[in-house]
Amino acid sequence: MNITTTDIALAFSRTLDNWLSELEMASVIAENGHRRAADDDSCATHDYCDANQAMMEAFETATGRGPSGSEADISLINAAWAQAKRADFNAAAIRGGCDD
Repeated sequence: MNITTTDIALAFSRTLDNWLSELEMASVIAENGHRRAADDDSCATHDYCDANQAMMEAFETATGRGPSGSEADISLINAAWAQAKRADFNAAAIRGGCDD
């Protein structure tokens, strides 16, 4: 099975949708926009939940296994997170993006 960054990014966005309210997601998206404007690469999801745990859950959902800690898995996670954040965690926008 060939898992892509898009698969993981979509799972991450779905996990956040389940964990956060619409108001919280709107706040995350707005804050991430402010951070991008300030050249800050951090993600506001951490202000509302254990976003690392959300990504681990998403990774397992998408791949059927937990992350191994290998460079390949870490690279997939980082790329998926960036892709999801770039698309403001919007599934349609994620699907329209490119895999890294």
